[in-house]
Amino acid sequence: MMRPADPKACRRLWRCVLIRVVLDLCENADVDPDRIHAELKRLLPLSPRERAAEIKARRHGNGALEMLDAA
Repeated sequence: MMRPADPKACRRLWRCVLIRVVLDLCENADVDPDRIHAELKRLLPLSPRERAAEIKARRHGNGALEMLDAA
């Protein structure tokens, strides 16, 4: 029988995955890490709904970023 996943362990794993994604973007895709950091810092305080709307708007040409276009 499978044991339920530990929520804290899952969050730690996802944090590691996200950090690796950002590092890979800067190292392999020639993306400016300072720009990534500034944009993530600006998006994180938004609610999930606001964040989704902001990302959707950027993907549709309202100030699209390299980082968001790569997603």
